[in-house]
Amino acid sequence: MNRKNTIRWVAGLVLSLGMAAEAVAQGNTSREAGRATEFILYTQWMDAFRTCGREQPKLLPERFLERTSTAALTWESVFGANFLPATQADFFRGAIPLAGPYSGRKMVMGLYNPHWDAILLVLVSGNLPKNEDDLEEMRLPKGTGLLFMSGEAFRGEATGEPDFSTVLPGGGGRGPHPDEPLSPGIWRAQVRTMRRFNELYPAAAEEDPRLKASALGEIDTDADMERLIARVGVRLRCLVGLHQTPEWRAVAERMEQVLQLGLGSQMKRYFQNPIHEEFIDTYAKLPKTLKTGFRAYGCVANREGTLYLLVNQDYPRLYATVSVPVGRIRNPDAGTVDFEWYDLDQAEALLAAWESRPGAR
Repeated sequence: MNRKNTIRWVAGLVLSLGMAAEAVAQGNTSREAGRATEFILYTQWMDAFRTCGREQPKLLPERFLERTSTAALTWESVFGANFLPATQADFFRGAIPLAGPYSGRKMVMGLYNPHWDAILLVLVSGNLPKNEDDLEEMRLPKGTGLLFMSGEAFRGEATGEPDFSTVLPGGGGRGPHPDEPLSPGIWRAQVRTMRRFNELYPAAAEEDPRLKASALGEIDTDADMERLIARVGVRLRCLVGLHQTPEWRAVAERMEQVLQLGLGSQMKRYFQNPIHEEFIDTYAKLPKTLKTGFRAYGCVANREGTLYLLVNQDYPRLYATVSVPVGRIRNPDAGTVDFEWYDLDQAEALLAAWESRPGAR
C-alpha cells in the first residue's frame, strides 16, 4: 500500500475511533459505538478499493480479492477477459460507492457508474484493521464474492437481446427519452438503481450480509455482457475525441483548471452565460477539497457544438456538463458556454423537478 492510501486508512481509523467515543459519550451502547467504528473502516476499504481500480487496476485482484474465492475468478472472467485495464480504470473513475449491510466480518458494497449504467457488487470478508501495522502488511478484509452487470439487469429491466440504441441512460438522441439533455437520464438511472440497491441490501439489516444473486432473478449473462461491451463502445467514442483531437483536449484542460480553482469571478468570465450564474455561485461556495478532483470524462460533438462531461474523481457523485457552441473554440465571441453541475445525492429531487416542469410528458 502506498503512503497516500496508508494515510487515508489511518485517518479513517482515527475518525472511526472518534465517532465511537462520541457515541459512548452521548449515552449510546458500546454495540452502537462498535458498529460506527466498523462502518467507517469498511467505507475506508471501499475508498481504497475504488482508488486502486482507477489508478492501478492490474493490482486490484492481488490486493483486494481473496485468491481462491469466486470474486477472483469472476474478476478474471468478466474484467480480465472483456475489458482492458484502461477501460477498467474508466469504470472506477466514475463509480459511486454504495454501502450495504455489514457485520463484524462481512459487508456488501456496490460501485455504480451512472455514465456506464453498470454496477459492481462485492462481498467483503475478514477482520478489519486494528492499527497501522495491519495496514502496512495489507492485513485487510478481502473481496470473496463479486457480481458485475448492467444497470438494466440489476434493476430487472433487461429483457431479451440488448437494444444497441439504448446503451446509455437516456439523452443525446439515445434511449426511450431521445429529446432529453444528458442529465435527466443520469438522474433516472441513479434513482432507480439506488432504490433497487437499498431494497436488496439495506444498510441497517441485522442478517448475515450476502450478495443475494438469486434475488436478482435469471440474468442472461451473455446478452448482458454484449450490452456492457456496446456501452463501452459508446464510452470509447466519447473519449477518443477528447484525447485525439488537440483542440478539444486543450479546451477540456482549460475547463479542468477553471473548475479546480472554482473562483466565481473567473468562471463567469470563462462561461459568459448569465442564465447559469446560479450554478456558478453555488459551485464557487464548495470547499476546495470538493473542487480539485474534477477531470474531463468525455465529450460528444454534434451540429450545434460539443458537450463536455466532467466528473469528480474523488467524489464521483459530483459531475458537471459544459456545452461549447460550434466555433467557440477558435472564436471567443461565437456564442455562450453553458455550465451546469449536480450532486447525484440529490438525483431524486432533481428528477422530480424535471418531470414536473411545465410541458413535461
